[in-house]
Amino acid sequence: MKKHKILHISPDGVIYGTERHILSIVSNSDRNKFEHFVSVPREGSLTAALDEIGIKYFVGSRMPSKSNVIQGFWENGGFMKLFRTIKNNDFDIIHSHLVTYAGILAKFLGKKKLVHTRHGIFLTEEEISKISSIKKKFQKYKSDIFVKTIALSSIEKNVMVKMYNYDPAKIEIIYNGVTIENIKAKVNTSTDKKSLYGTNDFVVGGIGRFERQKGFHLFVSAASKVLKHVKNIKFVLIGNGSLRENILSQIKELGLEENFIILDYKSNVFDYLNNFDLMVSSSLWEGVPYAILEAMALGKPTIAISSNLSGVNEIIDDGADGFLIKDNYADNLAEKILFLYNDKLQYEKFSSNCVEKIKRRFSEAAMIKKTEELYAGILN
Repeated sequence: MKKHKILHISPDGVIYGTERHILSIVSNSDRNKFEHFVSVPREGSLTAALDEIGIKYFVGSRMPSKSNVIQGFWENGGFMKLFRTIKNNDFDIIHSHLVTYAGILAKFLGKKKLVHTRHGIFLTEEEISKISSIKKKFQKYKSDIFVKTIALSSIEKNVMVKMYNYDPAKIEIIYNGVTIENIKAKVNTSTDKKSLYGTNDFVVGGIGRFERQKGFHLFVSAASKVLKHVKNIKFVLIGNGSLRENILSQIKELGLEENFIILDYKSNVFDYLNNFDLMVSSSLWEGVPYAILEAMALGKPTIAISSNLSGVNEIIDDGADGFLIKDNYADNLAEKILFLYNDKLQYEKFSSNCVEKIKRRFSEAAMIKKTEELYAGILN
């Protein structure tokens, strides 16, 4: 049987949400049917993981986090390296993730079987309402390049169709998924709150990049309101990013240093996540974030800010396995944190429902199966 060659274009060589998704596909896909390759702009934790599982990767594409897009293309010769990777290899499908420039380049080189996963909307409702007609037309132009575009949620698909005039027949909804047993297997059960956080207090945590999207300033504001009522709660943020110092300054200004723990991103992040009592997602926009899925898989109820454009709406059943915060973000986050802190029976019910939700709707096996079916449909 011929193996079909799939090239994934990753926005980074360091593992964040999108890279976690790519790693899941290439790790679990049927290797008798598909041979996966990954193109990255730089080496990092993703390429180290690819080495471990024997997946070939190419270094060369636009460098991440560049305000000057042109500079990002040409830095370290990334554009020409990607050009040669696509031109000199006979890939059956090219699957770009998050960034669309690779699809445009592949189209220019005569490649036809192109797939794109957007991985979210990346705009607030206010911002998306102000998008110019030129930008909308450009989004439509980009969508026509791809045979299929994958949306992570029905909300994301609706935005593509209504705001950008995508062809709905060319959009496939495939939810992110996780495997509970695999996550639990990575947890070191000998670790506990005391060893990781230096406390046995109730722990409210958040994980992500210290960037505007993650809304950690709202997390801190909510914490300040909670601590006016209860003192034996610790708030933990795990991650790195350009706004880290801003958040540290906010914590200091509010006098919250004794109740806050700020940690760099951890390779053994599941140990830390497993010792949260509550997960809080303060993101201003999200697709279907792995951090929430993984927290729920470990039985951690999640309280999440959720706009009408957020895929989080399709993960959490408000009042059943977590809470969705639609307005008055800091005040309502604080209210729900206190509710689950005080109501142990409701907390335990939410915890059990979280695990059942992941088993039922967000399994990694289902995600892989649907992705492979999409590839097969394009190839046939």
